[in-house]
Amino acid sequence: MSSGGYFALWLATTGRVRTENCYYGVLSGAGTDQNLRRFAAVLERHSSPVLVLHGDKDNALPAALALQLAQPLQIYAGAGHRFERETGAANQAAADDAWQRSLAGWQQHLSP
Repeated sequence: MSSGGYFALWLATTGRVRTENCYYGVLSGAGTDQNLRRFAAVLERHSSPVLVLHGDKDNALPAALALQLAQPLQIYAGAGHRFERETGAANQAAADDAWQRSLAGWQQHLSP
């Protein structure tokens, strides 16, 4: 989540984990890579599957930047940064859906 999402995505690029979920990751490296070039250069078919979950009202990383990633991506209308920890209907709906998508992804990629 947030900076943790950034590092989770980096771990996924190594292919050493079976799957990763990236909740509203600050994928720009705290503003040092606004075009996400670092990830674009390493996210490829040998990376672990990643699900990126992001609110379109995120003030830490605009959803437009997250859209540049070639990974499954879910953008939540009206949800902000830290959507599963914030109040409001859009944040709650995003949190509920993100959890279900996370569970489904884990089941798909972690089942024996």
